[in-house]
Amino acid sequence: MKLTPHFSKKEMSCPCCSVMGMENDVIQTIEEVRMEYGKPIRLTSAFRCPAHNKAVGGKNSSSHLIGLALDISCGTSKERYGLMRHLMQHFTRIGLGEDFIHVDLDHVNKVPNVIWTYY
Repeated sequence: MKLTPHFSKKEMSCPCCSVMGMENDVIQTIEEVRMEYGKPIRLTSAFRCPAHNKAVGGKNSSSHLIGLALDISCGTSKERYGLMRHLMQHFTRIGLGEDFIHVDLDHVNKVPNVIWTYY
């Protein structure tokens, strides 16, 4: 089942229990980014239940637990640059990993307007 023209309920749901707890603001925002970017965006992590979050080494304060975060696959520096140009227009928190970009809209629990690295 499609949530938006480019993203399905399955890819937004927890992979271990299929619970879909993503906030609509995040879903609509990543769809806007996808439309502007004009190329497929592959999500590697969206909503996580507490058990799955623990299994993947997520923090207890992870924004994935409350449906406010996404991880996006990113394999090359050229791809990262292209995605970042659009992500920075819409997301207030961005984390850069070696092969992924984390984005979230967690304005209540976290400091906004930041970029950090995982390496």
